[in-house]
Amino acid sequence: MIYLLCFAFSIFFCYLGYKNENKKISNRIFSILAILIPAILAGLRDTSIGTDVEVYLTVAHKLAQNYNDFFEYCSILDLEFLYKAMVFFVTKIFGSINMVMFIQHFIICTLFFIGAKNFKEKANPIITFSLFLLMYYNISLNIMRQFMAMSIVFYAYKFVKEEKFLKYLFYVLLATLFHSSAIISLVIYLLYKICKSKHKYLYSFFVLGILILAIVFYNPTLELLVKTGMINAKFMRYSLDYSVADFNYVDTLIKLYTLFITFFQLKKLKKDKDNFFYTLISVFDIVILQISIFSPQIMRLSMYFGIIALVNVSRIITDSRQNKVPLTLVTYGIYLLYFVMYYIIGGAGETYPYIMMRK
Repeated sequence: MIYLLCFAFSIFFCYLGYKNENKKISNRIFSILAILIPAILAGLRDTSIGTDVEVYLTVAHKLAQNYNDFFEYCSILDLEFLYKAMVFFVTKIFGSINMVMFIQHFIICTLFFIGAKNFKEKANPIITFSLFLLMYYNISLNIMRQFMAMSIVFYAYKFVKEEKFLKYLFYVLLATLFHSSAIISLVIYLLYKICKSKHKYLYSFFVLGILILAIVFYNPTLELLVKTGMINAKFMRYSLDYSVADFNYVDTLIKLYTLFITFFQLKKLKKDKDNFFYTLISVFDIVILQISIFSPQIMRLSMYFGIIALVNVSRIITDSRQNKVPLTLVTYGIYLLYFVMYYIIGGAGETYPYIMMRK
């Protein structure tokens, strides 16, 4: 299978780059190869791979071919500004929609790769990046705008740990210019600050309750914010249809596994001051996912917590000593099973089977 083969080569080059970290040239070559492989795979695909490609990317690409005035192009296309700009200028320079798909995934994979390396002291970047490929790469071929936003948030996560709010805020606002859902990632910073307080348990439950209420009553909350002028009226296009959706048992199981190993390793990781934070992230991830029963779109919000949970899983495996090998094997086995169940059998995002671009 082409996906797993490309993942294997990407992880292999990631490993070589990690092992040659002190050799700048070798490290850069291997790191670029690790990023290029999944980016090229994304760029060579047919436009039928990924549901949203035909929904908005092909439309944006065709408009970019037909319009020379960027601002006129922007006025016609109702998408986030930076995403429109990326599509427009890449189309004007290269022409091909496949180059647009390659470049957007080169950006996504680069930021996730760098973001994984930012925490190499506690979380092995090879594990973090490989889990991203298995869990999120295929869905990123579908919800491309959101994953460009998520990759920026993931890169900026280091500013949360450094408690540099203004820098983190800058990157979050930058991410919203690719997909407005990125604004929810400000909750991540709030949770980190809460975990430093004396009343962290009380504050955590309070924030979780507020978030649940805001999501369950998303439409009236959104209408109120628009009426009071706090947000732009264009956000109403994200109004949710609260029809009953299917229970996402595959995602739920893998997130329960993350929560389980977090509690399982809690005593062994007691010296790590971020234990409570990562536990809280896992709780938020799974709770928001369950609310997606009301609308599939809510599941997308949980992904901002899910990408941080990847660092947590990597951190747990990296810190394990006595049970490191079995824990690693079980984790990769579960993520592989997730890939098969969710993408191959479940057909999520319409990314399987892989079809190469037509000439």
